[in-house]
Order: sequence, then C-alpha cells, then structure tokens
Amino acid sequence: MAKKVIGRCRLCLLDDSELQESHFMPAAIYRSMLERGSKNPNPVVLTPLGAKQINSQQKAHLLCRECDQSFSRCGEDWVFKHFCGQTGHSRLQTY
Repeated sequence: MAKKVIGRCRLCLLDDSELQESHFMPAAIYRSMLERGSKNPNPVVLTPLGAKQINSQQKAHLLCRECDQSFSRCGEDWVFKHFCGQTGHSRLQTY
C-alpha cells in the first residue's frame, strides 16, 4: 500500500490534506504521444542531461483528492474523449 502524504494542496491551499499522486500532464496526453509500431514508442523528455525516451509519467503529490478529481469533472474527460490523438480527427475547434 502506498504511503499517505499529508501536506498543503497546491490548488485550494488547505493544510493537512492527504495529497494525491497527481500527473503533471493527464495520462491521456502520454498515451497520445506514444509512437505506435516504433521500436521504442515512448515519448521524448528533455532533462538537464539531454533528451531521452522514458516510459514513466511525471507525477508528484500536489493536490488533495477533491482538487485532483475536479480536473476530470470540469472538462478534462470530455476534452480527451474528443481529442484527435492518433486519428487526426477532432471535434474540438480552434479559433
């Protein structure tokens, strides 16, 4: 079982919150960046030592559960459901 991390939520700023392991970018973005069919399909990440391909997602204990889930409830799920990803088609419009 993962160790609980207690601290200040970086969004609502409540102290003594149980912080969730939050993704810096939604998991759907990582999945859309995979180069399917490639020998190494993982996305390229820039580090102080240079570019490298990794299969792990960047995350940290930043947000309380309520704030972490609010991203999904307030549009993240809908956006990625309609995100073009590998197909090249999208219901989203740009202006």
